[in-house]
Amino acid sequence: MSQPTTNPNTVSVKMKSPVSVALLFVIPFVLGYCVLFSFSLRIALAVLVSIPCIAVVLYRPFFPVLAFVFTWSFSSLLALPITAGGFKLSTLILIAAFLIWTVKAFLVKDRDLFITPLGKPVHVLVLTLFIISLISILNGRNLEGSLVQVQRFAYCVIIYFFLLLCVKETSEVKKIIFVFVGAGFIVSLFGMAEGMGWDVYSRLNNRSLLGSSLPLTTMIRPGSRIHGLAADADFHGMYMAVVFVFSLYLFFVHSSKGLRLFYSVVMLLSVINIVGAGSRSAALGFLFSLVIFWVFVELRFKWLFSVLMLGGILLLGFFMLTLVPDLDIERFYRPTGKAKSTLELRKNNVMIGLAMSLDSPLFGHGPDGFMANYHRYAPRVVPSATKRLTSPLNVYLQILVEYGIIGITAFLSILGLAIKSLFVSAKRLSGTARYLPAVILSSLCGYSVFAAFAGGYTNQCYWIILALSAIMGSIDRRLQKRVINPSLTDVGEHLNPSLK
Repeated sequence: MSQPTTNPNTVSVKMKSPVSVALLFVIPFVLGYCVLFSFSLRIALAVLVSIPCIAVVLYRPFFPVLAFVFTWSFSSLLALPITAGGFKLSTLILIAAFLIWTVKAFLVKDRDLFITPLGKPVHVLVLTLFIISLISILNGRNLEGSLVQVQRFAYCVIIYFFLLLCVKETSEVKKIIFVFVGAGFIVSLFGMAEGMGWDVYSRLNNRSLLGSSLPLTTMIRPGSRIHGLAADADFHGMYMAVVFVFSLYLFFVHSSKGLRLFYSVVMLLSVINIVGAGSRSAALGFLFSLVIFWVFVELRFKWLFSVLMLGGILLLGFFMLTLVPDLDIERFYRPTGKAKSTLELRKNNVMIGLAMSLDSPLFGHGPDGFMANYHRYAPRVVPSATKRLTSPLNVYLQILVEYGIIGITAFLSILGLAIKSLFVSAKRLSGTARYLPAVILSSLCGYSVFAAFAGGYTNQCYWIILALSAIMGSIDRRLQKRVINPSLTDVGEHLNPSLK
């Protein structure tokens, strides 16, 4: 006689229900107790906000992922008056949601929490790189600067694993891309306004929409370029490049004329922002990512569309050069003054960084080690180097200096495994199905090229793309197992993390 079967999904609900109820009511009760005895308005608001937030994280953790991706795009504009320079709303959502999800996973003994971070070499390498950053603090000369750098990197690691643990299906990845593009559309409008002389931060008296003061780096924005809400022309230009490529992907996979018109507008605005940012590193990353994605596009007369697209971008740049003369667009093809000096600055930084790395080759000089040791090495290695303290302006050089050969090996291995996984997936699939891994691959490669000339390894956009690459790898492995064994179901795969 056959034994009665039990629906595993039903068992999961029965196990999680008491814990969900406990977290949903006990935590607000504790906060309410604090209100009664402290009479704090902030705690009272925290009580009101915490209840729906906890409920959302418990029952649909994917929603906080979308909330994080959307609010992240607005940078300091949505900063909260919690710390001196403001605390970004996106970071608060990320940390709160991750902590609640982790507590829930511990209480229900969710195997995903323990198996996923150690299940694949790329995940182990991410954890290894973070451990290296902690160990290398011992070599640092500026403890405060090192701790700040490690904190920023910790946020990136949380982004990676929170997205990996909460995003399971291709449809959810597409929703993340759509939200990313939607937020990018709004940010591009702020960039357009800045290019025409209207700056939102100046209008808000250098405060956020939520009343927070802004970091000094946000308030100091040299003119003649579009710096965006990130207050950094290079980062803003590369962010807009990712928005463009994501919009191009959505344009190809959606047949609705209304949506295609919207994506076309977003692409147009993105190009205007990229040109207005005047960032050669962002433009190079943009072109690189566009070429890689274009290789995987299956389209008749693709070469003709390529010529028209490139001609349109050049024509748009010419019109902007004529109609908006205040923007320093000439720095793309005729760098002078400060634009020319940055080329020399990057070359000097490479020589200075290599000299630093030779003195501490294994674990480096610790987080923020390049800037902490700059004045010790610069006058000796390159006497003509700038006396002003500067960042490395090269992610790979920065990691080599700060975390040594072990750190740069781990980082390059993470990139290599991510790129290989996405490339194999894009080559294996056909039709529009291959566009999803292809667009993430192109964004990752473009950002990696950009990283050689600007930015830092704690840039959260970089880690969002890395997380999406890891998610696509997990989805691709599940699909291949499903082909080998068609009896596998989505529910069974979800409940058995070893199949991911």
